[in-house]
Amino acid sequence: MVRPAGSRQRAYPGDVSHLVLDPVPDDVAEILGLAAYTDLGAFALVGGQASVAPEVEVRQRLAGLAVGVLRRQRAALDLAARYGSEEQATLSRFQGLLDDFDARTTHLNWWEAVVKAYVGHAVAGDLCRTAALGLTGPVRDEVVAVLDGAELDRGLAELLAEGTANDPVLASRLALWGRRVVGEALGVAQRVLREDERLLALVAAAGGVPAADAQSWVFARLTAEHTRRMDRLGLTA
Repeated sequence: MVRPAGSRQRAYPGDVSHLVLDPVPDDVAEILGLAAYTDLGAFALVGGQASVAPEVEVRQRLAGLAVGVLRRQRAALDLAARYGSEEQATLSRFQGLLDDFDARTTHLNWWEAVVKAYVGHAVAGDLCRTAALGLTGPVRDEVVAVLDGAELDRGLAELLAEGTANDPVLASRLALWGRRVVGEALGVAQRVLREDERLLALVAAAGGVPAADAQSWVFARLTAEHTRRMDRLGLTA
């Protein structure tokens, strides 16, 4: 159920909906809160896989990507603070959002974990960047710049392409796993837009569509982005 404008009620487990947040500009805090919270999950996943990567060189590459994610998260939190949203309040807006996603996409090996980061967390980034296009004025460019996910996207794609290039069995298995992960990630996006009136309105503005059509429009966009990511690896989306 979409909450009324200005409301802070959420259904995420362990949320802190009693916090009183600065009301202006809530749109910026909403986008950056979602980005910062999902970046925290991406950092934990990528950083965790760095420690168990099969080769030292790969560990170093993943560690660098994890640091980049944390740097991006810090920039998002700092920008939200400039617009009046305190750091913990910004993060707490989406506390518990990824719990079900993580439980339903438990990876069985290192490769699956990397695909989960590449596919699953990319959906969250795409959603945030799409919502940011619904902003107006100089803040739009500021938020879009902070949400740039090219470094992580490119780094994980290179690792996966190297691993699957000469291993068709692995490629087939990871393509199947990617479809499962993106399905779960799109489910999270659907839940967010169903329960968050501000983000839904921003997505509608970005697409130039009525709010009633915003979900179908953005899902088509997110699915197309996923297909492009998998195409870069030579995998079937």
